[in-house]
Amino acid sequence: MKYFLLLIIPSFLLGHTIPFSEFLDFFPIQEGNIWVYSASTSFSEDYFFIQVYKKDNSLFISNYFNSKEDFEIIKRESEVFFATEKEKFLLYEFEKGSIWHIPENISIKTPCISDSFLGLTESDFTYSTLGGVFNDCVRVLWDNPCKDAGIIEEIFAPEVGLIKRVENRIFGTYSYELVYANVNGISYGNASISLDTGIFPEYISYQNLVKIELKNNTNKELNLTFPTTQIFDIILENEQGEEVYKWSSGQEFLQVLTGRRILPYSSMNLSILVSFPKLEKGMYYLKILIPVFQINSIPVKRPLMTIITVYNP
Repeated sequence: MKYFLLLIIPSFLLGHTIPFSEFLDFFPIQEGNIWVYSASTSFSEDYFFIQVYKKDNSLFISNYFNSKEDFEIIKRESEVFFATEKEKFLLYEFEKGSIWHIPENISIKTPCISDSFLGLTESDFTYSTLGGVFNDCVRVLWDNPCKDAGIIEEIFAPEVGLIKRVENRIFGTYSYELVYANVNGISYGNASISLDTGIFPEYISYQNLVKIELKNNTNKELNLTFPTTQIFDIILENEQGEEVYKWSSGQEFLQVLTGRRILPYSSMNLSILVSFPKLEKGMYYLKILIPVFQINSIPVKRPLMTIITVYNP
C-alpha cells in the first residue's frame, strides 16, 4: 500500500534520505507537559497552547490544532495515533522515509486535516527558536485539501516535540515557533506566562511566607480569566504523594468569572502567610496552582502549576 501512495503524493514529499540510527521520541506525552507558541504579525502577537492531561486511564492532548477538540493519544513506537469517540487515525509516523495519508471523512471537527498527505522529508538538522537551540530535528510537510488554509510544515525536536508550525490562514501565512515548554519535567525557553514561587525559608516552620510571581514575558498585555474568585491554591504533599494541606479547603469562592491583567514585561505578585499542620520530619512537595482557564481568550485545560521541595527538620 505504501508503494501505491508514492505514485499519487506530491513530488515535494519524495526523494529524501533520512539517516536515522536510533529511535527518538518526537511526541513526548507525559501528563502535565505544556508547550507555548508565538506568531508575531504586523497587527498582533498570536499564541496557542498545547497541554497533555489524563482522564481515566488515557492521555489526551488539547488545542493541538488550535481548536476546541481534545484528542486521545495512542503511541506505538514511532507512530502517533489520535483517537476520537468513533475512530483512531495515524497522525505522525516518525520513521525513515515515512509517508502517510489521513483518511477522508474522519470524525474530527477540525477542518483541513482529513484527506491530507504527510511526509517526513528531512532529519538530523539543527533549528533555533526562542525556546532554545534543538538538534536532531525532523521536518514534516503537509499536503492538505484546503489549498488556502491548514498546516503546511512542522518541525519536531527529539524529547521536546513540536517546535515550529507554519499554517495558512485567511489573513496570510502564520509561522508559530516555540517560546516555552515544560516537557517531562524539563523547561525550555521563557514562558509567556511563567510561574516563580518560593517558600522562605525552604524549611517548614510554624508560619511560612509563600511568594508567587506570575510573569508576562511578552510585549503584549495578557488577560487571565478564572472560573471563580479563586486565583491560586497551595497544596502540600508528603514524600508518598499524600495531601497533608490544602490552602483552599474550607474556603468559599464566588462562582463568577474573575479577570486579572498583566501588563507587558510585568508581574502579578502574591504573598501568602501559611500555617501548616503538625508534620513529621522529612521531605515534602509544595504545589502552587494558578487555576486560570483562559489566557487572552485561549482555553487552558489544566491549572498552571509548579512544584518545589521543602523540608521539615
